[in-house]
Amino acid sequence: MLVCIALSIVGYQIVRAVTMPPYDMPPILGAVPEFRLIDQDNQPFGSDELKGSVWIVNFIFTRCPTVCPLFTNRMAKIQHRIRHAASSMHLVSFTVDPDFDTPEILKAYAKKYKSSSRLWSFVTGDSETIQTTVREGFKMSMEQKGTLDNDIPNIIHGTHFVLVDQHLNIRGYYKADDDDETNRMIRDADALLNFKQSL
Repeated sequence: MLVCIALSIVGYQIVRAVTMPPYDMPPILGAVPEFRLIDQDNQPFGSDELKGSVWIVNFIFTRCPTVCPLFTNRMAKIQHRIRHAASSMHLVSFTVDPDFDTPEILKAYAKKYKSSSRLWSFVTGDSETIQTTVREGFKMSMEQKGTLDNDIPNIIHGTHFVLVDQHLNIRGYYKADDDDETNRMIRDADALLNFKQSL
């Protein structure tokens, strides 16, 4: 009898270890509305292509001389870290300067950072859709305040990564210049992937 009880306890612990996520799942903070834009290859790209994938988002513009190169370089490092999950994770960089950042310009920018199109998309589109998606969808700032040198627009925009799950739910905001937060984001993304695979 005691042997049976012991085996039952061990069996329950094994099943629980296999089926439970590795740690607490990140909370749902909101939902991204459906959107249709175009990518660096001038192909339609939006929420339909991202459903079923865990994705990491950032916001940049190619003429940015300050934070964007650092932001994009960090995204490039994330691309290297998630290359094993290419079929289930995706990186998306939204331009906040869509009037200038055409697909051709984004493609050249993507090449500079050695992006893989199967893992990382750079998206643009009409200004109204971009603004609605960034501000209302992701709850991130996006505003032009004058110009910098050489008539480059001074665009104030969010500098957090955003983690989105397979159902377009926002699961976290992470400071782009913080290694600990980047590591936490990767762990949260893995948790979302592992939880889906265990269902």
